[in-house]
Parts: sequence; structure tokens; C-alpha cells
Amino acid sequence: MDDDQPVGTDSRDPQHGADPDGSPGPDDGSHSAADQAPSADGAPEGVARADELAETLVVARESGDGSLLLRTLARAMVFVPLPAQLAREQPGRQTLEPGSELPLPLIENEGTSYVVAFTSEQRMLDWFPQGDRPTWHETLLADLLQGWPDRAGLALDASSEGGVLLPEAVIERLKLLVEGAPVEEAFDLGPATRFRAGTPIEPPAEVIAVLRGVAAQHPTVQRVTLLLVQIDEPGGRTWPVVGVLCEPGADPEPALAALVAAVEEVTEEHVSFTSLPETGGSEFEQVLRDSGLEIT
Repeated sequence: MDDDQPVGTDSRDPQHGADPDGSPGPDDGSHSAADQAPSADGAPEGVARADELAETLVVARESGDGSLLLRTLARAMVFVPLPAQLAREQPGRQTLEPGSELPLPLIENEGTSYVVAFTSEQRMLDWFPQGDRPTWHETLLADLLQGWPDRAGLALDASSEGGVLLPEAVIERLKLLVEGAPVEEAFDLGPATRFRAGTPIEPPAEVIAVLRGVAAQHPTVQRVTLLLVQIDEPGGRTWPVVGVLCEPGADPEPALAALVAAVEEVTEEHVSFTSLPETGGSEFEQVLRDSGLEIT
């Protein structure tokens, strides 16, 4: 399915167990760090700071959980070196006035430009030659996106073995996520993503009706189930996941495509679909198949 559509067909196995008894409340979509209430130090609550962001880089690299990294970047606080002309009498941390135009530092690698940012002050200092005293500021990565250079990626922790080069495509998805768009890959239940799942207290009657109607038109569909899934992290959104169990050996795609199209007609809410195995499967697939709200 198209990644920009509110309804998708991908739901991958998380490493952490689901709680079928924990029914999360409804949510209207994704949230950037800028949407959160401020904490005591003036920064929004739920912000991913140095330790969490650095750990996420390691976990995402080892597990391949790109959705975890994308969501964390959307609420990440980063350290950005400033050019010399913005320095005052003393180098070090600078506080910029709201609305200040910030020339972002760029490096080039194999013909591609990358904005340079760091997960901590120390990692930023390590990037400079010994003895240099840089000028820098700390900011939400989300706040830099509006002025992001064209066709530039992100070099995060360029001085560290744990650093990453993220291409322009990741930045474009991040912009959409911060704006509240239903970016499908940001909500994949990747192998390092913690989640909670439960049956809805108030089942969406209109959605259930169309699911039943389409399932009745496809004899290969044996069972359709529904869970509400919530990512277990600050600002973690809640969305419905529909499981579809088809006859062994049957191609599930025609039924899935028809179900997706039918649901798109009655709701703009983000809904994920996944084809279920008859037995076994990942822990999440088992919960969705055996403990979800049975529709057919």
C-alpha cells in the first residue's frame, strides 16, 4: 500500500509482549515533541534527550527497527554547532531568539550533503579538533526541519562510532510525521518497539459493518479480528489493527485489498491490516488472531 494512505497492510512482530487486557484509549494521530506540555526546565515533556537518543541509535542499528528511530527523532533534542559569526564574546552554549534564522552546518559524503547534529555535548566536542571551543545551541530536531537545506540528509553523531548518516528520504518522512501525517512506517511494530494491545471498549460499528460485508464476499476469509494497539512511549499513538485469517494456501491479497478499500470509504483514521497464519506466528500475530475482537 502507499505509505501516505491512512490505511496500511503492514504489521510486524515486536520483541516485547503484548498485554491483551490493557485497552488504550483512542488517539487522533501522531504527536511531535512540540505538541507536548513543557517540563520544569522549559523543554517539552517526552523529549528524547542524549541518553535515550544515543541508546535508540544503537538499538535501531542492532535490531533494524527503523520505525523506533523515526519516532524518536520526531521528539529528539539535538546539539548543533553554530558558525563563528554567531559567536558572542565567549564560546559555548548560545540561546537563540525565537524565529532566528539558523545556518545549519553541512558536511559532504560521496556527493551528498548532511546537516551535522549530535546527541550530546560531549559527542559534539569530540568532532572538533582538540583545543577548539565551539559555539553551539540545543534544539528540538523538529524545530530545524522547516529550514532544512534542500536534498540534505542528517549526520547524527558524526564523531562517534555509533553515528549514522540518514538520507534525505528519512528527513522527508520525518517532516511528515512531525506535521501529524499518518506515516505508515513510523508505526510499524518493529522488533524493538514496545506496545500494548486490547480490544476496543466501544467497537467502531461502521468499520465492523464494512469488514463483515467484504469478508462475506470472499469465501477464502475464515476470520477477521480487531485490536487497538498503542506504542508504549511518550506520545505513543493508538490505532486499530485488523487481522485477517484466510484458508491455507489461499492468496490473502485480494481479500486484504478489498477490506482496506472498504475501510477507507468510512474512516480517515489510521488502520493497519495484517494477514495472519493459521497457527503459531509471532507473539503479536497470536494475540491478534486469538485474543482480538472477533468480527467474523
